[in-house]
Amino acid sequence: MTTTQTQIKIAPKVTAIAPKAKVQPISTTAPVAQKLSVIEFTKKAILKMRGEKYKGLHVVFAKFDGQNFNQLFDAYFGTDGAQRIAMIEAAVATGAIAKKPARGGVMLYLAEDLKAVQVQSAEKALASFLA
Repeated sequence: MTTTQTQIKIAPKVTAIAPKAKVQPISTTAPVAQKLSVIEFTKKAILKMRGEKYKGLHVVFAKFDGQNFNQLFDAYFGTDGAQRIAMIEAAVATGAIAKKPARGGVMLYLAEDLKAVQVQSAEKALASFLA
C-alpha cells in the first residue's frame, strides 16, 4: 500500500443470538395429581389394554403405546418387579381382580369376567365330553 491510499477495515457482520429458553422435558413418570389405587389402575389397564376378543390382558404381551402392563405399572407406582407382584397379589386377594398363569407371565381379569370365562369353558368342556 502506498501512503496515499487509506486502509479500510471492514468489521465482520455480527448477529446477536438470543439465549435459548430452557425447556423442561416432559417426564413420563411425572407425578399425577390424584394417584389411582392399585385396583383402580389395574381395572383401567384391563379395560384399555385387553384385545377385542379377550376378557383379560397379558402383563407382558398386551401393549399400550408400546409399553406393556408391567412397564406402565412400574412407571406409575415407582416399583420394581418384586414390589409389583406383591401389590398385584394383594389386589387379587381382595377379589376385585383375578389372575391366571399364562405362558410368559400372567393374565389379569376383572373378577366378574374371569368367572364368566370359567363358566363358559366348563360348559364347553362338558358339552364336548358328553357328545
